[in-house]
Amino acid sequence: MKHTCGIFAKRVCAAIIACAVVINVFVVQVNPVTAATAPGTQITNNASATYKDAGGNTYSTTSNTVTTIVQNAATISETAGGGSDYAPGQLVTDTFLLTNAGNASGNLQVSGTSNLTSPADAALGGTDAGSLTLGNGASTCTTPAGSESSACKYALTVGSTTSYFTALTGSDTSALDFYLNQSGNVVAAGSAVTVTVYYTIASSAGTGAPPTVTATSTLYAQIAYAAAGSAAAETSAAQNAAETNYVIADARIDQYKSQSQVTSSPPAGENIGDITYTVSGHNGGSEAVKDLQSVKALIGGAWPTGGGNGGVLLSDKIPQFSSAPLALSNISGSNARVSLTANTAYGFGSSAKAYIVYSTSSSGASWAVASGTPATGTTAWTIPTSAAVYYLGVLIVGGSCSSTSGFELCTDSNSTTNGNSNVASFPAVQYSFTVAQPTGTGSANANSITNVSDALGGDNQSTEHILGPGISGGTADSTSASVLTTGGEGINYTSTLTAGASNNVQIQSLATYGTLTGPYDASGTNQGGDATGSYDGVVSNDNNGDFTAVPFGQSGDGIINTSTTLGTPATTVKTSASQTLCVAHTLYNNGNKNDQDSILANVPTAYSIPTTSSGASVTGWTVGIYSNGACSTALGGATDGSSTSTATNVSINSGATLQYYVKYVVPSNTAYFTRFDAVITATSNGDGTKQNSTHDELYSSFIALTTLANVTATNCPSGTSPSLPATSSGGAQVCPGGTIVYSIDYRNLVMGLSSTNASFAQAITHLNGLTVTDDGTLSTTSQSTTPNWATFTTGLQSAPADSDSNSVARASGDASLFTYWTNLPASGGGSTTFSAGGTKFTDAVGGTSSFQLAPKGYFQSGISGNPTLPVSEPANLDWQGTISFTLSVK
Repeated sequence: MKHTCGIFAKRVCAAIIACAVVINVFVVQVNPVTAATAPGTQITNNASATYKDAGGNTYSTTSNTVTTIVQNAATISETAGGGSDYAPGQLVTDTFLLTNAGNASGNLQVSGTSNLTSPADAALGGTDAGSLTLGNGASTCTTPAGSESSACKYALTVGSTTSYFTALTGSDTSALDFYLNQSGNVVAAGSAVTVTVYYTIASSAGTGAPPTVTATSTLYAQIAYAAAGSAAAETSAAQNAAETNYVIADARIDQYKSQSQVTSSPPAGENIGDITYTVSGHNGGSEAVKDLQSVKALIGGAWPTGGGNGGVLLSDKIPQFSSAPLALSNISGSNARVSLTANTAYGFGSSAKAYIVYSTSSSGASWAVASGTPATGTTAWTIPTSAAVYYLGVLIVGGSCSSTSGFELCTDSNSTTNGNSNVASFPAVQYSFTVAQPTGTGSANANSITNVSDALGGDNQSTEHILGPGISGGTADSTSASVLTTGGEGINYTSTLTAGASNNVQIQSLATYGTLTGPYDASGTNQGGDATGSYDGVVSNDNNGDFTAVPFGQSGDGIINTSTTLGTPATTVKTSASQTLCVAHTLYNNGNKNDQDSILANVPTAYSIPTTSSGASVTGWTVGIYSNGACSTALGGATDGSSTSTATNVSINSGATLQYYVKYVVPSNTAYFTRFDAVITATSNGDGTKQNSTHDELYSSFIALTTLANVTATNCPSGTSPSLPATSSGGAQVCPGGTIVYSIDYRNLVMGLSSTNASFAQAITHLNGLTVTDDGTLSTTSQSTTPNWATFTTGLQSAPADSDSNSVARASGDASLFTYWTNLPASGGGSTTFSAGGTKFTDAVGGTSSFQLAPKGYFQSGISGNPTLPVSEPANLDWQGTISFTLSVK
């Protein structure tokens, strides 16, 4: 059924002169051809007769008089308008004719319910009742303070005068019912008044062909007659009428977006991982899409010649990753290629022209037209690859529909739904562009790239409104582009499917898995996982050879170095008790996708220092993997094992680090001066070929002292038999008066290349924590394995010297602090002032500075928790030194 008063005709049919509110007493008078008898009228009757008697005499007689009183016959009739077609967002005007069909003047009462003793607003209903709102009629309403809303909801037309009201009921003259019930405002018998109900249909209303979606208003009315003479006051029965309108679609741009990704054999100009978006647009409404002035303001200086006063824009905000738009791909020469199709068979406007436009402004403040020729059919357009494109789209201008200019997308018999693939079956316009996949942290996580295409066109209401995603319904078109660029709406709408916006497509980069594990990094950055090293100083210096050096041992075990080879200590002393170590590590996901890893930890292999080969397996050790620094909470289901421990399905996001801990239980009776090498390997669940190892270098004591004696002058007589000096297992030979130079080598035993970037934070002495003591008074016998040089020499002849690893004397602020004793045996307090004949000394290495004895490769370390140091060795951080002093034999 097609209604006689369509969208545009309805505006004319419903137009009511917008005059000021007129509140005047009215009496509607009519002069009907046959007027009804007024109430209170007395209708009387009697009968009379004449008769003659038998004598011919004439007589007359009259009966009694009877009286009938005409009563109030309160009757009302109500009719409603025939209904019309409306589009979402439009104002509806329903008219009701209320006729006094009775026999007297009366006051009307109106309501939205049949129970007029509890009046309410007109009832709104229909299949789309939820999208209807009373009001927004003529703008001449005034509201007394404290009364109802100022929106005009009703109009009363009496003759040629129309008055407006903000409510149906209430206690003041802004309410229609209150006004009608004033004593002087009566409607004469046979007369009628017109009540208009105003309401609006929300922009989000459903639409359909009649009678699928309806909007209905219902008004109830009755009339009351006052008492007239002996005629009692009467009120008519309530009557009602309803006007049903049909909600149809105004102009509506439906869009559908599809995507594809190159996974192999890329076409010319594209690369593996490139993503191509194809956007289709079609007018799914019942009216043509009108062009917008605001679109012309947006395009600005790039507006094409002959573009008219406005245009329709289908735009796409290029998907961004890490706050930057993805680069256009599909490259030919120095240009990116974009495809454009215009199809008049599916509603592309007659004489319209379509252009590919783009913006290199992050706010869309300026635009340019791509290189190409607007034409019907499919055309190729290019954009310089030097341009960082933030927005790309199709501008349509200069069209007409049914010979009416200013319309770019015409109505089409093919039905489409926004966000549905049926749009791609009937595209009035379609464009495709390709972007490079993003790279970096999280780029392969599910749906890390999202994209929505936006459409901007005008409706067909008397005041043209902007139809665009996120833009409030009823926003009038203007010569300003501000509403089109506001965040979250217009060209910047990037959320879910809504009117004017396409379906949201989601995709991600092709996955590249990666895992790295290494020393603990307190900063939480990737340096620990990405560390490089050579755990034994021989293997390749890479991120499979990085390591964490950890010392262990008991202070009371009294370790004695029995070797005279520098850097190769030996001892028969073993640990007296078991010990638990909890060593921290960093796991780093350097892939572009969230992943799960497995971690395998092994018990160590034992090596004599500094041997780098021929390691020996150990027994009695256990190893486990934990999530906390106390090694009390297992990670990934790991359990302690005598050979290995495995943590599985350890979740770690792309670009993230995770701290985990490996626990070793070291058994008692473990040899000192041994390096224990344990390997920990992390493997990606996503790609089992991606794995990385780190090492724990566990040192049973990490500082060794080696004392050497050099006889610089024997003072032995010549010609004796046997001749002297001679050597024996007891050491160099010397005679009284001879000179002995002792050197004490102190060094950190931790290995590694000088370029190692590993963790030594535990295998380093405490600040000012290294003191070397040589006491010649510990024995006074002639044969002793403990120092007895104070007894058999004249004591220190000169102050001892402390040189660093470069054989340069420690000096200035890093000079070692010596303390001396001169008595035998040495006791009591010493002196920092040297005097000849000293019998004991101590050397606080590095003096009062912040000296630490560190591993040799420490100085390149960049791991958080280790000091930031220059490449060259600083004086207060050294790995080795030598103390030397001279004695003369008595």
